Amino acid sequence: MGIFMLALGIALIGMPAFIYFNAQPSRHQSAEATAEVTRLTSSQSSDMRAISRTSCRVHYVFEADGAEYTGESAIGATGYCSYNPGDQIAVRYNPTSPRDNSFADNPASHNAFLAIFAAIGLVVTALATRTLIRARR
Repeated sequence: MGIFMLALGIALIGMPAFIYFNAQPSRHQSAEATAEVTRLTSSQSSDMRAISRTSCRVHYVFEADGAEYTGESAIGATGYCSYNPGDQIAVRYNPTSPRDNSFADNPASHNAFLAIFAAIGLVVTALATRTLIRARR
C-alpha cells in the first residue's frame, strides 16, 4: 500500500509539472506578435458530481517576416471559450523558426489547479514515505 501511495504522490507532483512546463513558451520563443483567432475547438468533461464543463482551445494565425503561420493553444481552458474568431491575441514565437510558436496567455485558473494537484501530491508522498519508514521498523 505504501509503495502505491508513493507512486501516486509522485505522479500527482509530476503530471502538473509536465503540463505546466509544456504550456509555457520555450526559451527560443523570444519574439512576440499579434495573432488573430481563427476558430475555437471545444471539449466537454464532467467531474465526479456529473457537473459538465466546456474547455476550449484557441486556433490562430499570425504574420512573421512576411509569411503567415498558424498555431493553437497548448491546453484547453474554460476561459478560452470567451474568445471569438477575429479577436486579437498575443503569441510568442521563435524568430528563426516561427512555426515554433505558442499562445502567450496562461490562465491563472490553470496555474491554481496545477498547484493544488502538486500540493496533494506532496501530502500523499509525505504520508507514503512516513508509512514506509514505520513499516521497516
